[in-house]
Amino acid sequence: AALREANIRAGQESASLRGEAAEQRRLKEEERRGRMQMKLEMDAAVDALEEEKARGVSLGLQHQAEVEHLTLLLETAKRRVATAEALLAEGDAQSASLWAAVGERDALNRKLSVLENDE
Repeated sequence: AALREANIRAGQESASLRGEAAEQRRLKEEERRGRMQMKLEMDAAVDALEEEKARGVSLGLQHQAEVEHLTLLLETAKRRVATAEALLAEGDAQSASLWAAVGERDALNRKLSVLENDE
């Protein structure tokens, strides 16, 4: 009878230990799945950040190209303005020279008129 009771207790303890071991395996498996899920989420976040970085670099390069293009257009416009200013200055000088010649002509015409009237 004592042997039988010992066997029953040993069986109960064995069943209890098997139950605890199964629970430990289940918890470890659940923990492993949680870590795997976290790793997958982190990988997805890293991938999203890398894609965002690539888009940012692409936009940055596009922006840089636009800035360079606008800079070239600005430099061209500045050169055109400088050319126009030079042409205006040249035109002003020619205009002043023309007005001086007109004034000289008018003065000579007046003198000629005076001389013709004196004759």
